Amino acid sequence: MKRVKISDSAPRRYKINECLLKRSIDHHREAIRKLPKYLGISLNTLHNYRNILFSDAQYIPHDIVALFEDCLNWSQGDC
Repeated sequence: MKRVKISDSAPRRYKINECLLKRSIDHHREAIRKLPKYLGISLNTLHNYRNILFSDAQYIPHDIVALFEDCLNWSQGDC
């Protein structure tokens, strides 16, 4: 499988990375550590979700998006 380098300026489908990077370093690290457990996914899956590009065919399941919105205090549709 060929690795594709993703630039930081590439448009993302979800605002997960953007919202996490707005937080303080301590809160960001804590969120990265706790989110996979809360969502029932692996750390690798979380990183994959953060890097889904707008042009990709991948989507995050709706129930996971709803959990993201709930735990990060986003209103529906902010993700």
